[in-house]
Amino acid sequence: MGVAIWLVRGLAHKNGNKTSAHIHATLRINKEVSIKYKASEGYEMIEYYEKKLDKRKREWWDWHKKNPRVWELFSHYTLQAISSGRKNYSHWAVINRIRWNEEIETKGGDFKISNDYISFYARLFHARYPHHNGFFKLKPLKEEKEIEFLESKGYQRDVRLFS
Repeated sequence: MGVAIWLVRGLAHKNGNKTSAHIHATLRINKEVSIKYKASEGYEMIEYYEKKLDKRKREWWDWHKKNPRVWELFSHYTLQAISSGRKNYSHWAVINRIRWNEEIETKGGDFKISNDYISFYARLFHARYPHHNGFFKLKPLKEEKEIEFLESKGYQRDVRLFS
């Protein structure tokens, strides 16, 4: 099975006093199969992106717990970069140094770490070393961008105080 890519477009328009958003997302698998999703209420899409982001975080955390050496090396190499006098550095470069070390120098065979996990390591570093917060320049995650877009259009999370 191929890589799944979500292509998302947002369109907001005003009907009377009510603003509604029609979000179209297309999942493409191997450029052959397309599944379309349409939500007429923005909060449904916010919930969708929150769940998707939560799933990505859980998948990374499970992988992280099974591969503690990656964190050991990531924090070690990052602290090396900081002690060399750098004010900022690339979290991608740190991960690629780990890849090089594990695959080439130790001849450990294939070492796989998903590119999707790299920014989570940078965020974890900032959380565990708050005095170095900002060392990595981080962009919002895809799902965070989509949630921010929907919220900018006036949609909010579906919050219920009482059921």
